[in-house]
Amino acid sequence: MTQTTLQSKASLAITSYLSVATFKTSTLLCIVDYTDAVLQKYVNRAQLMVDQWLGGNIGYSSHCDKDIRCMYDYPNEGLAIQLPRRPIDRITKIIVNTSPVSIITWDSTSEIANWRINNAVGYIEYLKTLVFATGVNVCASDPLASNIIPMAEVTYYSGYKTIPSAVTQAMIIFVEQLIRVSEGSDTEVSSIAIGNYREGYRRSKGIKSIGVIGGTDQVERLLRPYRQPGQTLFTNGPL
Repeated sequence: MTQTTLQSKASLAITSYLSVATFKTSTLLCIVDYTDAVLQKYVNRAQLMVDQWLGGNIGYSSHCDKDIRCMYDYPNEGLAIQLPRRPIDRITKIIVNTSPVSIITWDSTSEIANWRINNAVGYIEYLKTLVFATGVNVCASDPLASNIIPMAEVTYYSGYKTIPSAVTQAMIIFVEQLIRVSEGSDTEVSSIAIGNYREGYRRSKGIKSIGVIGGTDQVERLLRPYRQPGQTLFTNGPL
């Protein structure tokens, strides 16, 4: 599948999840009266809302996230860091401030290899008990007796080089819903009676609030596996 990009201040670019050409060949709506320019506006609106709900664009890009709160793993003399973006492709630098005067940097391939990395969930750990090359002590004092919270700066590449088909399908459904809402045809069957056949209709509950996808059940189910860590309440825990 060919990807297009939207210009942005992001490190590389913002990947578009759906092209107008793909939408035109996939939708069941009659769109003969819609120009490509008009359809592109609907696609752009859907992209902005989906990115907002996911917690950022999930296309492949480089990032430098600062002021990430670390978690001490005192028994193993280590640290754990939940990155705000996933999946991780590779990490190029990790800087940790364990105190106002203590900064530890990992910026070589061999040093970063001492971290355990869960690429899928964006979770990384440094445990001294597992490190044989450097043995850096990041827990020199009892963190329970200190008010200092270690903070990290991580430079890394993350995201999908090929957008998952589920995300593209969600975009197609969402764009269709936006079009139906705009033209007032967002109706759904509410009741059917077999004897002397009858049927009833009501306005769809598909989009409750523009800007969030809370009421769009099918779209939400397709997108949920790709939500970024900062948008969910789950705890990944150690690998």
